Amino acid sequence: MLSGIISFSHSSKFINQIQFSQIVRSVKYRLDRSKFPILEEKDLYESFIKGSGPGGQNVNKRSNCVFLQHRPTKLFVKVHEFRELERNRKQARKLLAIELDNYLNGDQSVEAQKRRLDQEFEQKADAKAKFKREQKAKYKEYLNSLELKEKKPEKEEVIDESKEIELIKKLDQIDHSKSN
Repeated sequence: MLSGIISFSHSSKFINQIQFSQIVRSVKYRLDRSKFPILEEKDLYESFIKGSGPGGQNVNKRSNCVFLQHRPTKLFVKVHEFRELERNRKQARKLLAIELDNYLNGDQSVEAQKRRLDQEFEQKADAKAKFKREQKAKYKEYLNSLELKEKKPEKEEVIDESKEIELIKKLDQIDHSKSN
């Protein structure tokens, strides 16, 4: 994704912002927007209805909630996020275009592509974190083994396997001679 390591003498926050913006740009270029539907005004039915919810008398008496329907597919959205009618109209068109894309293109819709890329990014981040945890555990084990070696007494007698076998044979001979 990123082509090289970025090094600046600025703060790390500035560097992280640059890296994040490069990641976002590379994701945008990987999305296939060729099948994204274009809304035509002749296919839309738009009406303005009275809103509801918090906001008091102003919300209850003004018609600033937008109902937008795509006639050929019968998909619709109802938007009452803002107090201004124009902002609600713009938002309704954005949401209807996304819904129409999901309906027509399914797994190839822009939203589905973004979800897949997010999952890939999360899997890579999880794998990287797991690798770091394993490396840290190995390093701790290594440090513990060094500490144990330092704590062992220096006058420890080391016995070879051949000497051990000879001792066992001698013990067996002693046992046999006592039993006879």
